Amino acid sequence: MDKFFDVPSDYAKKGQHFGVAFLLIGAVTAVAAAIEPLTATAFFSALTTFIGTILTMWATAVQERRANADLASASSRAAQAEAKAAESQLQLANYRKPRALSEQTALEISKAAMIYRGQIFSGLVADGVPDARPLWGQLVTTLQAAGWKLAQPRGLSVGSPPAGVPIAPGVGITVFAPIYGDARAKSAAVDVCNALVAAGLVTKLEAHAENGRNLIVSIEIGSRPL
Repeated sequence: MDKFFDVPSDYAKKGQHFGVAFLLIGAVTAVAAAIEPLTATAFFSALTTFIGTILTMWATAVQERRANADLASASSRAAQAEAKAAESQLQLANYRKPRALSEQTALEISKAAMIYRGQIFSGLVADGVPDARPLWGQLVTTLQAAGWKLAQPRGLSVGSPPAGVPIAPGVGITVFAPIYGDARAKSAAVDVCNALVAAGLVTKLEAHAENGRNLIVSIEIGSRPL
């Protein structure tokens, strides 16, 4: 019942006007009945027809208004679904696009790393990730251009430039800062991590506590983020 009477305010006002008109017509009918019963009967019959027509028109207008509202709502939902589909397609395209450093991105990372000239770093590259090793190669070239020195990774070393193979690689890139010892290496790790994030690469900072490697910043190229 509440939904039935939930009509636009303009229709409610029209309904009020009709009500006043009906009251006036009813008063006229009563006067006519007192004067001439036959005339009153004919007038009342015409009035009934008139009222039925007005009510039918009013109900049709309400139904049309509701239909238009439903159509607008359906169109809005369709537009939202289309926008979500386009966003999903863009995310899929970005996922298929290999991670890589543009010339400008490499320059920005080099600028951030240059103040730590002489910093030692090593790498870990996830096995079976197509774009991991090419990205590692670009990153090594960029850091070496900034004066950083590549160290042999601990344990198994594969590829050129050499990198270790993580047992359980993380998602995206992880920059490991030494938890003990050299404060300069910690700052270098933070700045390089921030530069990678600014370049649009999913990167996080973590700490490592490997004995004898307190001067080394380690960078892991992990699996692709979804």
